[in-house]
Amino acid sequence: MPIIKPGPGLPSEGPGVGQARQVTMEWSKSRSLPDGTKTESHPVFKLPLHLHDGRQIIARVHVTKNTGDIIIGVCHSGGLEVPKGEFILQPDDLESRKFYIQIMHEEYNGAKVAKVRFNAPLYIIGLNPALESVTFPNEAPRGVTLKLVGTPSVPPSSEEPPPQASTTAPKEPTLPQPSISAAAKLPSDQMKASIEELSEAEFQQALEHAKKLRGTKNE
Repeated sequence: MPIIKPGPGLPSEGPGVGQARQVTMEWSKSRSLPDGTKTESHPVFKLPLHLHDGRQIIARVHVTKNTGDIIIGVCHSGGLEVPKGEFILQPDDLESRKFYIQIMHEEYNGAKVAKVRFNAPLYIIGLNPALESVTFPNEAPRGVTLKLVGTPSVPPSSEEPPPQASTTAPKEPTLPQPSISAAAKLPSDQMKASIEELSEAEFQQALEHAKKLRGTKNE
């Protein structure tokens, strides 16, 4: 029989600080409206926030033509600088970033749920000054400016040296190995045993023959 443990419950209402970890982007599902039309699918940032008190809450930020001001508020909450004009926002820009938030409880389909509202750091710290000293491991740096739409990528510097030619020396052709005579292949112990088997006369005869060969070679 499975044992069911109660969940941690809703995070308490009020100001807080949370770090976004494993941020992803998904697409909303199209919904039917009362007039018979359907909503268009749009990007949604999913931010699992690890709060300063050890609890967790998931915030979802919808990207539509009407949520531009909300997204700018999210960026300011997380210490991102927003340029003038259309800018690019990706999950990596939000990853490991500390956000100043306010948690509120609302009714949704007959149940109470926790909602996240992103606020400016000074506002949240004003509500709870103790949150100013809260830190998280591997926090993303604050003050990073987002890229404008159409910003060209930085080309490589013309002062960079050209690629060097390969310094690998060409392989020398493999030459055939010289053949080894049968005498050289004979193990030394076997050669010694063959010499010891010669009689005295045979040994002297072989020695005289070797001297003659040596003399012929030196001429």
